[in-house]
Amino acid sequence: MEATAMATGVSYEQGKHDMLCPNYGQNIYIISTPRMENAKAYVQLKQLQIGGKSCRAAAYLAAQENTRKGVAREVGLMHTDEDLKKMFVN
Repeated sequence: MEATAMATGVSYEQGKHDMLCPNYGQNIYIISTPRMENAKAYVQLKQLQIGGKSCRAAAYLAAQENTRKGVAREVGLMHTDEDLKKMFVN
């Protein structure tokens, strides 16, 4: 969590209730936080420094509980958030 804290500026006090869960099979880790401020900081991650190595990072907010979860690929940049909600939210 130290590398994530350094990359995002989330202090120990701000992140003390956050959970980091590694998934070694998929080579990912998941961060769960009750604070929207922390979630917004984590979503901005593009790179982490771990053991002297630079690692590419990609993060996103999880879908709300009453929605399906997944990844939409090759969505054009011309679409606004509102367009996407209309296309994917029933």
